[in-house]
Amino acid sequence: MSELLYTKLGIDPSSLEGLTEEKAVEIASTIESGIRSKILESEDFYKTLDENKIPSEYKNKYLSEGTSKIAGIAKKTLDKEFALTQEDKSKFGEEDLKNIDKYIAKVKEIYSSKVNAGNNEVGNLQNENLTLKQSVEEYKGQLENLTTEYELRTAHRLKQKDIESLTMLEVIKLSGQIMGNIGATFKLVYPSLTEKYAIVEEGGIPTIRKKDNPAFKVEFDNAGKKEHLSLNRALELEYKALGLWKEAEEKSNPKTITINTDFMNKTIPENIQDSIKKERAFLES
Repeated sequence: MSELLYTKLGIDPSSLEGLTEEKAVEIASTIESGIRSKILESEDFYKTLDENKIPSEYKNKYLSEGTSKIAGIAKKTLDKEFALTQEDKSKFGEEDLKNIDKYIAKVKEIYSSKVNAGNNEVGNLQNENLTLKQSVEEYKGQLENLTTEYELRTAHRLKQKDIESLTMLEVIKLSGQIMGNIGATFKLVYPSLTEKYAIVEEGGIPTIRKKDNPAFKVEFDNAGKKEHLSLNRALELEYKALGLWKEAEEKSNPKTITINTDFMNKTIPENIQDSIKKERAFLES
């Protein structure tokens, strides 16, 4: 039973052998310290304390220590919550560090200045972003207009190139009536033709229309009779104007042809004139 008691008191029974007064004092101190620790660690002990019986100097001491600990925890929490830097901490005065209320007020002041500075920066960024967005929209509109205009021009040029190619095919069909190199003479005839008329494509076939109003066909007088001008007839007139159109051969002399007398008055490139002379010499041989 005594050994169990010793164990509860934290005493080694063997230490009691040869007990002296000095050792007894040491053991008593150990027992006292153990009991005090057990009591102070017990919540029930504090619940039974009569606050009125606690000396004021002790109350003030522990209250001050507790307040300091709480203030320290609060400061660390505020520093972390508001991301205070070393530069921010350098703005605290001595009174700010001693008094938790002043510390909190200083934190609010620093944070507010940061927020205001951030708001100004955000406002500037928003204005810059708005200006940039407006510029982008403006350039986007210009690009869309340029793209549309380019596509329309390209489509128009391709269409005109198709019409030119189709007209060239019609000229090739008339090659038996045309003197000189077809490709070279076409370069003279086509620009003159398009200056006078509009040429539109209908079902893959080029047709002559009025220059100022392509919706209407061109009328001409044919021996007192109104007729619509066909592309072949228009080509014939252009080639005749350049003296490059072969008139119908006479039956008595199939090799002889009559050349429009206006031909020699026209300005024609020398290479075309040479081709015409060679062809005429061949036909008259």
